[in-house]
Amino acid sequence: WLKGNTSAEVRDGTEQCREPEQLLLTGGPLLNVPYLKLGRWELSSFETKQTDSGVLVKIRGGYRDTLTMEWRILIEENGSFVTEYAIEQVFKELPRQIKLRVGVDDGGLDELGVSYLAAPCMDMLSWKRKRIPDGEWGYSWYPESHISRNHGTARRFSEGNIWGEEPRVSWSLDMRDDILFGRYEAQYGGTNDFRSTKEDVEEACLYSEEKGIGIKVMGEASCPAHIRAEVVDPEEWKILDTDGRIRYTGTWYPVEDKKESDHGTEMWSREKGACAECTFTGTGIVWYGPQDTTYGMANMYIDGKLAAEKVNQRVAGVDFPCSSAGFDKKYHLPIFSVDGLPYGEHTIRIEVCGEKAADSSDYYIVIDYLRVLTGERTEPVKLHINQAFAYPHISWGNYRRPPILIGSGTRGRVRMQGLPGKES
Repeated sequence: WLKGNTSAEVRDGTEQCREPEQLLLTGGPLLNVPYLKLGRWELSSFETKQTDSGVLVKIRGGYRDTLTMEWRILIEENGSFVTEYAIEQVFKELPRQIKLRVGVDDGGLDELGVSYLAAPCMDMLSWKRKRIPDGEWGYSWYPESHISRNHGTARRFSEGNIWGEEPRVSWSLDMRDDILFGRYEAQYGGTNDFRSTKEDVEEACLYSEEKGIGIKVMGEASCPAHIRAEVVDPEEWKILDTDGRIRYTGTWYPVEDKKESDHGTEMWSREKGACAECTFTGTGIVWYGPQDTTYGMANMYIDGKLAAEKVNQRVAGVDFPCSSAGFDKKYHLPIFSVDGLPYGEHTIRIEVCGEKAADSSDYYIVIDYLRVLTGERTEPVKLHINQAFAYPHISWGNYRRPPILIGSGTRGRVRMQGLPGKES
């Protein structure tokens, strides 16, 4: 809804604005509260009014059975805008402290803040952290290439690395994270440098290097700004497990899982030979699903040919990928992917082997959704401006912050400004 590169022309002695040329923000504001499944927003009131400082937009509403809240967006004459939120009532219980097999989960939320959805062209993130005086908590100096450095610029794209081969770029510039996501991660999520949290920034910019447009975030003393950029799947390229384009043969069970699955449902099967087949148009596809100790293996076919045999959907060991000991089921993981196909129509088939993986207690195969790859960079960037973040699932005696809890009266704010295009 926020556009940049607005130019003006004079007609009959009057300056008139032409239609803005570039979209900067495509969605938001959104409340960023990982763990809570907010559901669908329900509007209760919307009003605007002119003030001495600019135009004030007030939005009240909530998420059914989760919370109610109010947004206030002040759009100032200089082009900057301040987004504030106030939570009125929370209906869901937040996670509590839990004793794990090893260590303790402190409970609470992973993050708390405001998110906006930025245009897909945003490919650079620059930042400058607030100065940390000696003697206070934190580090005042980092190596120049460290992802937590006090200032710098992170690129969204790099040449990346290839699974099983000697790295071509450093870990910070890698576009995959093999330890967390395994060999089938698709390289569209951005570099580790781009998507990592930049703590307590004084100023940060998410922008397009080619177009020169972007969004600036200004930290304020009253509310910290911890910046994180997350590349998200375009809805138009997602094929949900309930989509009619997926043809199921054999016995499959629809299962509700509203905790972390993408849209609250999954399809399960443990019948040997049961298949899920989908025809798509693109250059590749990713099968996203959970992993657990009760899952088994599947054979993967592309255009009728065996592409991978006995792909394992079971997590492994105490320190399995994305794990905190005690939480066995992990969500939104790439179970299988293929890319680099000639652009056109292709068919993927997931065939249940009906066999247990090593140390698995069962042999279920579970589908959350499929993501079509097209060879284009069409993914929008969700810009998170957090006032708090934590590490609630880390065990083994690692450092843990106090739990992030929300309730009636929880508030936050962020100041942002659109950056004009090169021609302005």
